[in-house]
Amino acid sequence: MPRDLPLGNGHLLINFDGDYNIRDIYYPYVGKANHSHRCISRTGIWAEGQFSWLSESGWLKQLEYLPDTLATNVVATHEKLMLKVVVNDVVDFHRDVFFRRVEVFNLGPTPREIRVFFHYDFRFWGVGNGDSIQYDPDDDALIAYKDDCYFLINGSIGDVIGISGWTTGNRDEKGEGGSWLDAEDGVLGRRASSSGAVDGVIALHWPNLAKDESTVFYTWLAAGRDNGDVRMHNLVVNRQKPQYFIDRTVNYWRAWVNKEDIKFHDLPESVQRLYKRSLLIIRTNIDERGGIVAGNDSDLTALANGFESYSYVWPRDGAYIANALDKAGYAYLAANFYNFCADVIYTGQSPWQVQGIADDEGYMLHKYTPERRLASNWMPLVDEEGNRHLPIQEDETALIPYCLWQHYGKFRDIENIKPWFLPLIIQTGNFMSNFREPATKLPAPSFDLWEERRAIYSYTAATVWAGLQACANFAEMFGEQSDALRYGLAAAEIKEACEIHLYDEEKGRFLKSITVKNGEIVERDDNVDASLYGLWYFGMFEPLDPRIIRTMTDIEEKLLCRTEVGGLARYVGDEYNWDPTLDERRSEIPGNPWFICTLWIAQYRIARARSLEDLKLVIPWINWVCSRALPSGALAEQLDPLTGKPVGVSPLTWSHATLVATVQEYIDKYEGLQNGHRE
Repeated sequence: MPRDLPLGNGHLLINFDGDYNIRDIYYPYVGKANHSHRCISRTGIWAEGQFSWLSESGWLKQLEYLPDTLATNVVATHEKLMLKVVVNDVVDFHRDVFFRRVEVFNLGPTPREIRVFFHYDFRFWGVGNGDSIQYDPDDDALIAYKDDCYFLINGSIGDVIGISGWTTGNRDEKGEGGSWLDAEDGVLGRRASSSGAVDGVIALHWPNLAKDESTVFYTWLAAGRDNGDVRMHNLVVNRQKPQYFIDRTVNYWRAWVNKEDIKFHDLPESVQRLYKRSLLIIRTNIDERGGIVAGNDSDLTALANGFESYSYVWPRDGAYIANALDKAGYAYLAANFYNFCADVIYTGQSPWQVQGIADDEGYMLHKYTPERRLASNWMPLVDEEGNRHLPIQEDETALIPYCLWQHYGKFRDIENIKPWFLPLIIQTGNFMSNFREPATKLPAPSFDLWEERRAIYSYTAATVWAGLQACANFAEMFGEQSDALRYGLAAAEIKEACEIHLYDEEKGRFLKSITVKNGEIVERDDNVDASLYGLWYFGMFEPLDPRIIRTMTDIEEKLLCRTEVGGLARYVGDEYNWDPTLDERRSEIPGNPWFICTLWIAQYRIARARSLEDLKLVIPWINWVCSRALPSGALAEQLDPLTGKPVGVSPLTWSHATLVATVQEYIDKYEGLQNGHRE
């Protein structure tokens, strides 16, 4: 189930699903440890003997955010219970505390007693055994913990601090049972402690809510590394009261997302809203220590390798996202990511060393954890014949210096460039100029953008060309003339080789990839792939080059999903998250539509626009993205081609970053055309 409402501050990340259950509690690293992995934490209401969880079907719910904030605005109405509930949830921007403000309206004809129940199901460090939870009489709260992770659960009615009821419990081996069942009669059993696989519930009681009136309940979950941390958070909340923290967090995010004075020109209001929402959702998936996490939807377990996730830092995703943040004016977040990259980059001294990689060369491996460790890797170290090779996608290395050059061009922060110069420019430049297939002079084989096959790809060649050009620019700026000449020559050779070996004269467009053995091309993959957009996007060819026009025309014509849902697939015959019952409809549905691939068409149309009238033709493509977002604004990775429902991880950080980049490119092009510039 998609994560409709992410909330976070760079340390603590809370995710709600579409039923308005809490599904993920990440702390202290965003994406590293999920202390509610595959668990469901519920919210329930009891009114005069009738009980219901907000996730149940009787509630009509609107799951949205307050405008321009990372504060939810959830409205739930239950006709039979005659109740309306309005909830605002925030993770405080500064303290690692999750707050909930629950206003309950009595829509019934008579006064009623109202009891609200807040349940948390824990699986500390994603394991689910050896956990503890107990009632703490000193703080009148529940405290759950394992090792160096603690959570304190407390609440208040208005400004009156204290809970009305509590209990703890255990799940069985199947994850069933638990203290939440004890809430359904409206009375909690006050079990003082539980250990093993644990959960807990607190209750807040309001004795007499008059007809057509409302009352406000608060609860908070304080996170810390020890008992003292959470007690201190709780003490501060008791003094300041929870509404203070909610108000300041709302104000903080409104200031954060509106810090740039952006003129959106003729872009619709829906696009402007999604642009800001995308920036905010991107921020929830960025760890304070620099890691940009691809996605934190813990329901995503249907990968080819079984129980895996997207809660990692892919250098590629991170580079695209950092570049979008740079375009939007968030230099600090981008720079923090580049610091992350400088720390994790592998050199010739790596245990992943293969013959021919020198000590002065640097490259990025597949992915990393937010705490800067090598993550799980499904790319093998040997091929089918047992020959050793680097388990990499070379675009993950190449995009770093490319984005760094764009970052420097916008902000001119040369003091930041200094520590990045050796690892992210010189060492990557050395690697890219040397890591090439000898016969063609193209980049040596590596895995494709989609992490599926190993070959020599047009997309990879385009990114390596761009990365080498950036390294040459930096080297020349710093007076490293020999390096600048070497990187520039390597880039020129790659472009020439791309024109010779990766262009199909008969088809009039570029190939997806070639396979070379013993100096001979033994396979040409002419499948139309959306990633071919990289040939113009990274600057190797002009958008109006006839070869690019034909390539992009084929992409648009052959990858468009010809259903009511619309959108572009990655490539013809894409099997990832594909419904095999649709195999007979491949002619109209080449694969599931992806947000990023669809936006690549918008970016291409922006690049080739020569008038404001041309530019207006881009808006329907961006509007399509807005129309397919969840009501909260969350964008998934891909969509079901028949229903339009999210497929894969949701939200996907890259999807939101591509929307941000596309809007910024539209604005820049609009202003350039206004000033008479057609390029």
